Amino acid sequence: MLIDVQVSSKANPEHGHGLGDTVQMLPVIQAVQNAAPDGVRVRVVTRKPFKDWVALGGFDWRAYEHPEDYPPASITLWPYRESAVDTDLRCLAENTNRQALWAANVSVKPARCQPHISVEARLWAKERHAELSKSGQKIAWLSPYAAHPMRTWSRRRWVEVFAGLEDLGCAVAGMQCRYDPVNVMWVPGPMFQDVCAERTAALFELADLYIGNDSGLTHLAGWLGVPSIAVLGTTNGRVVFGCYPTVRTIDAGASCAGCLGQGTRGWKHWCNNGCDALDAIAATDVLEMAKERLHGFYIPRREWKRT
Repeated sequence: MLIDVQVSSKANPEHGHGLGDTVQMLPVIQAVQNAAPDGVRVRVVTRKPFKDWVALGGFDWRAYEHPEDYPPASITLWPYRESAVDTDLRCLAENTNRQALWAANVSVKPARCQPHISVEARLWAKERHAELSKSGQKIAWLSPYAAHPMRTWSRRRWVEVFAGLEDLGCAVAGMQCRYDPVNVMWVPGPMFQDVCAERTAALFELADLYIGNDSGLTHLAGWLGVPSIAVLGTTNGRVVFGCYPTVRTIDAGASCAGCLGQGTRGWKHWCNNGCDALDAIAATDVLEMAKERLHGFYIPRREWKRT
């Protein structure tokens, strides 16, 4: 017997849920599976691009491609008419995070959900890591892309972090989801693109550090337990990443930070082209936190300074 569990809201069906929402819900879906009677198997209703990420959690999936094809489900984790902004505002009011809120919607507590990664994918990842870290350096993975410009730290800051980590003796590589529409080949180092979900997870499992925006790959790193840093401008670190013990966030300090794209909270129409509060976060702040995350690994060859 199958139970269909829906992970998306219908408040914005053109976009629905993203990769981050999908990954963040996997422990909630696991809890639903654990609570199900014997012989009942959970199947996840998800947008077509994310079916491989659902499978990474070990679940069957039922995918839809167009909003008009949106199928009904037995269990709804994200209320049909609740937008992402509504969810975050509820989290702020209740002093909780998204994952805990979604779990409470169906009266469960998030459960441990092991990633399902094949031996082949792990062997492939070990080969790539050996190529990146030829002299045994620790490896930092960076993901400069986010689904919206408001959530994307500026190119300059990413280039500063790339250079700063390399200057401190770390091997650095970038990762971009295979379906991301923006090409980020401007990064000054190895850039991995068009890598499947399973191999991406296998690479991240071996990472010593991950740095990203408020993005799906940052949720993946958090779910896998990778020491991670997330830089945020329009969203709140506790709300978005508070469910991951290994993720530390750097939230923008401007008065408009955490605006959620709402005019009543400081958003302006030009912010859709980039978040000033996010870009005000200095690369030096991220690099200092990176040193802490790597447990004193660094012996700097020179002082890193903003230019």
